[in-house]
Amino acid sequence: MKALKWLVPVMAAAGIGMLAGCGSGAPDAAAPAAGESPFAKLEHAATQGNSDAQVALGALYATGNGVPKNAPAAIAWWEKAAAEKNVAAERNLGEMYAHGDGVPVDLDKAVTWFRQAVAQEDPAAENDLGVMYAQGIGVPRDVDKAIELYQKSAAQRFAYAQNNLGWIYEHAEGVERDFAKAIDWYRKSAMQGFPMAQYNLGRMYAQGNGTDKDTAKAAQWWQKAAALGDADSETGLGLLYSQGDGVERNVVEAARLWQLAAAQGQAEAQFNLGVSYARGSGVPADYAKARAWLQKAAAQGHVQAQRNLGLGYVEGVAGAAPRDPVLAYAWLNLAAGQGDAQALKARTVLEGKMTPTQVVEAQKLSSSWVRGNILAHDAAMPPSAN
Repeated sequence: MKALKWLVPVMAAAGIGMLAGCGSGAPDAAAPAAGESPFAKLEHAATQGNSDAQVALGALYATGNGVPKNAPAAIAWWEKAAAEKNVAAERNLGEMYAHGDGVPVDLDKAVTWFRQAVAQEDPAAENDLGVMYAQGIGVPRDVDKAIELYQKSAAQRFAYAQNNLGWIYEHAEGVERDFAKAIDWYRKSAMQGFPMAQYNLGRMYAQGNGTDKDTAKAAQWWQKAAALGDADSETGLGLLYSQGDGVERNVVEAARLWQLAAAQGQAEAQFNLGVSYARGSGVPADYAKARAWLQKAAAQGHVQAQRNLGLGYVEGVAGAAPRDPVLAYAWLNLAAGQGDAQALKARTVLEGKMTPTQVVEAQKLSSSWVRGNILAHDAAMPPSAN
C-alpha cells in the first residue's frame, strides 16, 4: 500500500557530542575528561541520567551507527529515558517492538508505548498508532480512530499523517470519497518534501482524479520524488519519458530510471527494463538481461512478466532461453490464473502440442511456485545456444 505508512523510522538523532552536562537528569558529578571521544561524552551524560542522551545512545545501538548494533542495549537505554517520560524514547520503543527490529515482534508492547507517546501528543506516535488502527494490527480495526489520530498528527504538520489522510479520502476508507480533500492533503505533505506524497500527488494528476489530467504536472512531482530515490516515481516517470507524455520523449532516460527502480525491487520497473533490453530501447539489446529482469518481475507475481516469459519459452529465444514447453506452460498457467486472457489463450494452444506427461509436469511446477521465487526449473535453465 502506497499511503498507509507502516511505522515511521524516527529514531532520535541527537548529536552525539552535544548532550554531556546539559538537559534533564542527575547533576554531572564526574565530568568527562578533556579530549574524551564524543561517544564517551554521550555515554557519560546518559549514565548521569540525561534522558535525551539516553535516547541518542539508544539510537546509536539500534542503528549500529559507530557501535556494534545491539537491540537489547538500545531498549535498555530507551526504557531508562521512558521512565522519565521522554516521548522520543516511548515512540522508539513502540517502533522497535512493532517492527521486531532485533527483538521479537510484540504488538501489545508496541501499542502500550505508542499510547504513552500519544498521551504527550507526539505526532509520529499518533501516526503510527493510527496505522495500527487502520490496518487492525495489534488492536481491533477502527478506521474512525485511525482518522482521529491522523488528524491530530497532521495538525502538527506531520507529513506521513497528511499523506495517510490523502489516501483515506482518495480510497473512501471510513469517509466519503473526496478527491479534492485527497489532493489537498497529498499536496500539504508533498510540499514538505515527503516522496510518498509527491508520488501520490503526481499519480492524481496522471490519472486525472479530482483534477484535470496533467501529465506535465505529474512529471514535475515524480521528478521531485525520484530525486529522493522513490522507486514508484522513478517507474512512473520512466513511463512518461518512454512515451513522450508530459515530457520530451527520451528512451535512454526511461531505461535509466527503470534501472534505479528495478534495483529497489519495483516489479513494474523490472518488467519495463526487461522489455527495454529485449527491444534494445534505451539500452543495447540483450536477451539474457531481458530474461533476468523478467524473471525478477515474474517472481513478484507481475502478470505480464509471467506471460512474456511463457511466450518466450514456447519457441525459444536465441541467446536467452531454449524452447521448453513445460516451462512455457507453467509461466502461462500462473499468468492465466491471474485472469490474463492472452496467457490463457496461449496456454490452451500450447497444451494441444504437449504430451499428457508434460502437462502434468508443468501443472505441478506452477502449483509449487512460491511468490518471491522464480520457477525452480527456470532457475536452472541455461541460456539458449540457438
